[in-house]
Amino acid sequence: MSRSHPLFAPLCAGLVLLTLGACTGERGYPSLARLPAERIALTVPPALAAPAVAQPLPAETGARAQRLAEMIRAAHGHFTALAARGAAGDSALSELEVARGQTSLALAQLERLYADDRITHAEADGVAGPAAPPRAATVLLEQLRSEGLALLASEDAVLAGKAG
Repeated sequence: MSRSHPLFAPLCAGLVLLTLGACTGERGYPSLARLPAERIALTVPPALAAPAVAQPLPAETGARAQRLAEMIRAAHGHFTALAARGAAGDSALSELEVARGQTSLALAQLERLYADDRITHAEADGVAGPAAPPRAATVLLEQLRSEGLALLASEDAVLAGKAG
């Protein structure tokens, strides 16, 4: 039989339908319910559930964080002294902005330390879970960072008052 024969197309269609019909069997369509092998246990294995051992902040990183915190405080002290002078004009405003820049630069370096710490320990913190106590290193960096952010916000408020 050649492909140009008029019964070729209906015969092929019939064969396809018979083949598809054999796939469904007597049960109809296959179930979409999960098979036992497809079920995933949502429990964390006991070995992973134990909190990660808290590692102290490396000595050089802790010392650097403390130095940066002191730089932030010193820059803020300089800013406060300039603001207390009460000088007016563009030159006084420029001096305040430069002093704020020094605070901001030291804070940016502290932020980098904080980010590096969070990235380095993200996996361990994730394994420990949200109920685990924070690491001492993280607490120290967060405290220094919060202090720096508060000082910078106060400087921004002073600059906004002088500019307005």
